[in-house]
Amino acid sequence: MRGCTRMILFLLMVMPFAFFVGCGDDDDNNGNGNLNGDYLILAYIGEQVDGFTADIERMDSTATPCNQITISVNGTQATRLPTSTADYSDYVLLDIDYTEGTQMNIVVNAGGQTATCSFTAPSYPWPDITSPVDGSTFVTGSTMNIVWEYNSNPPESVHLGVDEQATSGELYQGDFVGTTTSHSIPGSTTAAWNVYPSIVVTVDCGSDAWFFTGDIAFLGSCVTMLFAGAANTIFTSDTADTGTHGDTDYVVSVELSDYSISADGSSSTNATVYVEDEYGTPVDGENVTFSAQPTGRVTINPATMALSGGYATTVVTALTTPGDVNIYASYSGFSGFATLSLEEHIEFAITVGAGAHPQISWTPDSTFFGLVVRKEGVTIGNTKWILGSVLGFSSPVTYGTVPSGATQAFPLAGAPPDTIEIGPDYLLGLITQYGDTAFQEFSR
Repeated sequence: MRGCTRMILFLLMVMPFAFFVGCGDDDDNNGNGNLNGDYLILAYIGEQVDGFTADIERMDSTATPCNQITISVNGTQATRLPTSTADYSDYVLLDIDYTEGTQMNIVVNAGGQTATCSFTAPSYPWPDITSPVDGSTFVTGSTMNIVWEYNSNPPESVHLGVDEQATSGELYQGDFVGTTTSHSIPGSTTAAWNVYPSIVVTVDCGSDAWFFTGDIAFLGSCVTMLFAGAANTIFTSDTADTGTHGDTDYVVSVELSDYSISADGSSSTNATVYVEDEYGTPVDGENVTFSAQPTGRVTINPATMALSGGYATTVVTALTTPGDVNIYASYSGFSGFATLSLEEHIEFAITVGAGAHPQISWTPDSTFFGLVVRKEGVTIGNTKWILGSVLGFSSPVTYGTVPSGATQAFPLAGAPPDTIEIGPDYLLGLITQYGDTAFQEFSR
């Protein structure tokens, strides 16, 4: 049995819906919907959470009511939400077995008339921005080197953006072929960003859409897939100091590979310093010293290193006191720092009782804000129960009974979850307010 581990869980409560209206001929279908069709069908399918949602709007009041329409994905019927009306209906289907290269067939049935959307499931690359690191600091007026990678084959195209966080105003943008994995923004551009406390760097793999065919499909009816994107928040506050070395000014900046680690006595992060002169030339061959304030919360090894091409990297290891600590790098009278957050380390002991509706308890009695029970494996119907809470809930919780202050997100409409069966392995996830998750396998 696996013990408790901490990781980010993709928790699907209600998948966001993407509106997409296409263009087509006014007098025929041509794979773009029929201008005179009775229903506008807008659907979204997402590989990252194996989910499907759809909205259907009745364009002709004499047509079959929307709350009598069915929609299926590869033969599995989606659930129509109870808020649906005669003119508008919503649908959701969890746990779609999405596999690259498989044929996807979405069929809408309205009183025996159908609309169909068929396509081959495309690859779904996940981008990861490796530089600048999320939560790091950036000295405006210097060159920003943005580097990213994919977990699979690259997309057809990629969009790079830098946004000002407060007003979502775009400060910089660029579109590149999908094989591009780096881009540099000159200091002459970044100099104007010093008025913003933080910026957001985004890498977006775009979207695709496939249109419905069939006489009942109104123009623009389609299934949309939004491909994955990545976003890193970068702080532009003055955390890099300048000093004088002879007659030349220098700048030193510090980045961490992880800006938040557990105060468990063993978790670590890499601290990387970069030193350059006022002309952008990196310092080479001279020593830089690392330190931490307050003391007694981390160890740094080695504490002194020689710069190579302007860079030096050391390892910072957490002790057992939670809180923030500044990691400094100093060089002959000037320094820079980055702030490391040491999170309180709690070991949870999770117990799942016996029976078809077991009691779930944990110690210490910490407050959790989400709960997911799934049957092990990746097949349709594996999700059994999802709870969410704004205020949180405490131990114990009985499977199938919604605790005070929580809301059942699945099954929909308050339907009771399937009972825990004898034989299969199940996976329980308890989710903190920060998205960290304690996992426990169990079986009956």
